[in-house]
Amino acid sequence: MDEAALWASLSDHPRIHRFLRACLSPKYIISAFHRYGDVSKYLKTHPYADRVALVRDIAAGMDFLHKRGGLHGDLKATNVLVDDGGKACISDFGLSEVRQESETISQALKKGKTDGPVTGTMRWMSPERLRGGSLDPKVDVYAFGMTCYEVRERNYSQ
Repeated sequence: MDEAALWASLSDHPRIHRFLRACLSPKYIISAFHRYGDVSKYLKTHPYADRVALVRDIAAGMDFLHKRGGLHGDLKATNVLVDDGGKACISDFGLSEVRQESETISQALKKGKTDGPVTGTMRWMSPERLRGGSLDPKVDVYAFGMTCYEVRERNYSQ
């Protein structure tokens, strides 16, 4: 519920996925529906979308999050949704399932590949964080850079 409370306190920004309600029993969260899905899916069906505008939207959402004292900790294209107007909205504040597109840090810990109790998706994680460093805005900045690269470079039309 701490994560739901954080998300609820942030969802008044247009670049943050809109939180609607949470319930304790049974545990569930209701949020705004975005028919385009995440940025990765959106760019597959809209290969000529304005990628710079999407990155700018992500930057605006992350700036708002950081100014409010929040940290994302797992920013990547699959954790950014696209609204009906084609604008990016930061999502997944620790509430969604880990996607299978890459090895997660918890899987790496089980295999003995890293030290420390860290969470996130390895490919988007800063080297400092992989070594067990604390979650801070610099970690999100690194993930933002990886997300920019992901949005800019991936060939979604194939």
